[in-house]
Amino acid sequence: DSGMPEQVTRALVLLERAIALEPAYALAHGNAAMCHHCLFLRAGLQEINRTSSIRHARSAIVHGQDDALALTWAGFSIGMDAHDRAAAFTALEAALVISPSSALTYILGSVILGWSGEAERAIEWSAQGMRLSPFDSWAWAAFDAQAMSHLLQGRYEEACRAAYKSVQANPAHSITYVQ
Repeated sequence: DSGMPEQVTRALVLLERAIALEPAYALAHGNAAMCHHCLFLRAGLQEINRTSSIRHARSAIVHGQDDALALTWAGFSIGMDAHDRAAAFTALEAALVISPSSALTYILGSVILGWSGEAERAIEWSAQGMRLSPFDSWAWAAFDAQAMSHLLQGRYEEACRAAYKSVQANPAHSITYVQ
């Protein structure tokens, strides 16, 4: 769950084995997409990891029309790695139809929105995620989206408060320090 290359590489071995046994296993594809996303960001921005993230995300969407978590991981990976916001939000909104109280879906959607410059919508989605799960293990991502969004809108004090909350929620997440 750390998202660091050593851990996700080990997870990928198991996920690839699961996919070999059951090629239509949507959640395994969704998790593999996230692992490749983490490798892309934290292991040298290698194109093979970006394309693998997108490939697994698309498989998760095809096979996971009834799996909110698979759709959430896939939507995030497509949004961040393919920069295909329309496909990302089709998957995320489908996940919310299945599981309307999925805080993770709102949180990861807020990150995509923040990085794409949709500040107000990012703040709304992150706030909804935090309302649904105030102590969520992904709270740092919601606060990151809020920090970025407030920064984009010139609300620097709010951005600092949100960034501080993100660091408090996950001091090991290095990207928070870069924003």
